[in-house]
Amino acid sequence: MAEDLVQNEITQNSVSLTWHVEPLAQYYLVEHGISGFAYGTGDVDTAYGSTYTVRGLEPGTTYDFYVTTVCGEAWYGDSVAVLRGISTMEIPEYTVTVLSNNNVFGSVEGGGTLMAAQKLVKQLPKEE
Repeated sequence: MAEDLVQNEITQNSVSLTWHVEPLAQYYLVEHGISGFAYGTGDVDTAYGSTYTVRGLEPGTTYDFYVTTVCGEAWYGDSVAVLRGISTMEIPEYTVTVLSNNNVFGSVEGGGTLMAAQKLVKQLPKEE
């Protein structure tokens, strides 16, 4: 069985999991879903080794994770390692206002990624 299941890095869209390896394991089934889902009904990925990063998660959402050891074609581990109630990071809310010479050029609200220009292409003369 995959023992000592823990989360490592948590981002807005992913959770990195680690566990101790079962010596007879061929691979592991990593199942996840919204917290409280029924085991066997979640999204399942295959992991080879003792770490796996579950991607494509929703920001600010709480998930449960199950790791099942697969030791042969038809034999699954007697037990399943469980990790419940792990929440991804929220997307921060912000408002950005672009100013030049005290004139408002635009405003952006919400979450996401901000990118700033790194080079001033043309500077307009001050209006008098």
